[in-house]
Amino acid sequence: MKEIHQKSKGRYGSPKIAVELQSKGIQISRPRVARIMKANGIRSVVHKRFRLQTTDSNHNYPVAENHLNRKFNPKGTGVA
Repeated sequence: MKEIHQKSKGRYGSPKIAVELQSKGIQISRPRVARIMKANGIRSVVHKRFRLQTTDSNHNYPVAENHLNRKFNPKGTGVA
């Protein structure tokens, strides 16, 4: 297990390690692999999910002046 984990640069968790061992002819279940990994302190590397940031609030661009100041005066619904 340690060898498979090291070859994957620490990325493989119990499901993939179990599949690798099974492909090598070793009959073992995923929960058993997880227990053995936990007992030996082997953990997979988990990366934070990439999140696209669309708003940059810390900019030096000029901000438009607020002319309406939340004072809306509609003259009708606009539907004839």
